[in-house]
Amino acid sequence: MERDTVLLAQRITRERRRRGWSKADLARKAVIEPSYITRIEAAKFDHPSIDKVGAIADALGVRVSDLTDAPPEPVDADVVDQLRGALAAEPEAMRWILNDLASTPADQRASKIRFYRDMAVSTRQLVSNGGN
Repeated sequence: MERDTVLLAQRITRERRRRGWSKADLARKAVIEPSYITRIEAAKFDHPSIDKVGAIADALGVRVSDLTDAPPEPVDADVVDQLRGALAAEPEAMRWILNDLASTPADQRASKIRFYRDMAVSTRQLVSNGGN
């Protein structure tokens, strides 16, 4: 079993259960055979049909990418605290960064947070050293 197939199976199952639906409910809403839902949730496909994954995503009210994209890279809490500390006196910059992060794809967010942290810490050090 491929990791991506298992991840897809887990996400479909999670979204279906979150709605309180049975496999038959999802199959009916996606207009797919119930046995296909059973097999896809059991990760029995190495390469499931993109059309069927699309129909499942539509039925669940999510994007296909919500079911298929790699999980986001975790962000160390220390990195977030350092960014927050570096920008404590700059609420406008913090608002801008938060808006930018909100529109950043989840799988790219961790590296962007580290970039902003490094930039903010460097700027703060430069200012405290009088620009030298």
